[in-house]
Amino acid sequence: MKQLKVHKKAIQLILRFHHLDQSLVPLMLLHSLIKGVLPLLPIFFTGSILNNLIGGDINNAIISIGWLIGLEVVLQIGESIVRNQFIVHSKAVGREVERILYTYPLGLDYESMEDSSVMEEFTTALMSFRYRSNYSKLVQDYGVLLSNIVSFVILIILIIQLCLQTPKVSSGILSILATPVVFICLLLGSFSIFLVALQVVLSYSNREFEKNFTLQVESEEQLMSCLKMCLDNDLIKNNHIFHSYSIIRKLFDHTFKKTCANYKKIISLEMIGTNARELGNGFISIVAYILVGIKVLAKAITVGEFIQYIQGIIQLNIMLSLILSKQNEISECVVYFDKILNFLNRKNKFETGTIPIEKRDDYKYELAFEHVSFKYPNSNEYILKDVTFKLNLHNKSALVGANGSGKTTLIKLLCRLYEPTEGVITLNGVDIKKYNYTEYLSLFSVVFQDFVMLDLPIEENIACKKEFDKEKVKKCLHRAGLSNIEHRFDEVEEEKEGSKFSGGQKQKMAIARALYKDAPIVILDEPTAALDPMSEFDIYERLNDLIGEKTCLYISHRMSSCRFCDDIIVLDKGEIVERGNHNKLLSNNSYYKKMWEAQAKYYA
Repeated sequence: MKQLKVHKKAIQLILRFHHLDQSLVPLMLLHSLIKGVLPLLPIFFTGSILNNLIGGDINNAIISIGWLIGLEVVLQIGESIVRNQFIVHSKAVGREVERILYTYPLGLDYESMEDSSVMEEFTTALMSFRYRSNYSKLVQDYGVLLSNIVSFVILIILIIQLCLQTPKVSSGILSILATPVVFICLLLGSFSIFLVALQVVLSYSNREFEKNFTLQVESEEQLMSCLKMCLDNDLIKNNHIFHSYSIIRKLFDHTFKKTCANYKKIISLEMIGTNARELGNGFISIVAYILVGIKVLAKAITVGEFIQYIQGIIQLNIMLSLILSKQNEISECVVYFDKILNFLNRKNKFETGTIPIEKRDDYKYELAFEHVSFKYPNSNEYILKDVTFKLNLHNKSALVGANGSGKTTLIKLLCRLYEPTEGVITLNGVDIKKYNYTEYLSLFSVVFQDFVMLDLPIEENIACKKEFDKEKVKKCLHRAGLSNIEHRFDEVEEEKEGSKFSGGQKQKMAIARALYKDAPIVILDEPTAALDPMSEFDIYERLNDLIGEKTCLYISHRMSSCRFCDDIIVLDKGEIVERGNHNKLLSNNSYYKKMWEAQAKYYA
């Protein structure tokens, strides 16, 4: 029953990706049929050839040899052609499945990808794919299994013919042993002993391998973490300053030894199965010679048939061994493919609505929070508590507060990276969940504080697409204060690197990226953190030109930047405690003024 479930799941796995190449399954079946018949041709012709030679019938012997050679040549050529096509197609589909796995996270919602358990699931899926669950290998293994089954069925028919041969000797122990019933019992008993013993060994090695796989995943992750410590540029600086190489080296050595030990255990487990099969094959070969010899001595079969049936029984045993072995491999593959499918079956938590976003030249997109509260998944602590406010149209608004007050979380909710735990966010009076998700995101140009530059040419970094308006890219760079790097376009385009620039230049590129998108709502989360004071002042001075008539929400820990904003929203412990312009909030002599004076005294 367990094996039936395994095969059912394996077939479902193969058919799940069948749409990627609909010729793959027919090729697998055709190759299995040819490969299953091909090794049995000599067995079926051996008996007649030997009997004809012994009986002096040379003509029939030559005819049989001719048929054997002819069929061998035709089937070998056919098998070679089909095998090559099958391998090419299976590997192509395997690479496409791999691409689907690696790129699947790109389509998942932000909340899922920020969840450490999801990332752990993704890492496990990658490890499974890397070690035991390559789709190409699964299809090829299943093809081998089917070819072995084809051979097995044909050989069973041959062995049944052997079992039914009655002895010509009428008395004695040989005649008893050669009778069909006794002979079948002896044959089945021998194979049963072999199969039970082999299955016990393979089940043990399979269980141990599955246990070891978890340890292997952990050790591989630790090893990659150590490699990152050795190669990451920022960490290298710390290693030099604080002389932490000895600690990293010890950790690396320990992890490397543990990884090697796991590999050795895997190899030893595979060797256990191999040795068990070899011993079983030797045992069945001895039994075959004894039992078929009894049939010859009892004059139930001829000498030619003796050779034929010996080969048949030995080949049947080999097929049984290969079927068990391949079935064991497929079972392992299915177990680990389950981890991959668990990840690929993960659905986005956010549902997209159907309402399209109205295209407006006047940028009248009014966003409002209505009694919004939020706590992160698996947490009981509210980051935002009953937040209610409207974002002023065409204004430059600032969101300020201490670390952990909920500023960045509020931006994540606004951009639908998370959904509110309680309350709703509306756009022009409509719940944002009802809008088409992709169209809703088109409203925002965002510069996050943890922005990244892609390892791509400057133009593609700014446009975030392969096709772009080069003049528009130049204009956006100029507006962001980077007109002096236009001469480096070709240089970067050749080397495909996005890491040759200073932190300040990268931050300006992030601003240029937001400008290029030209969305009606601009969100700047610490956009000048990496800029020098003069560059920061230049950005603020040109903020009106950069934003224009668009609605802008600005987050910064530098209170001086608030003076450039029309409206200031003050957050404290997840709640809005104040709101107004700079002068008004200073006159209130409250939380905002304390934050302002705490920084201002260092500039006095």
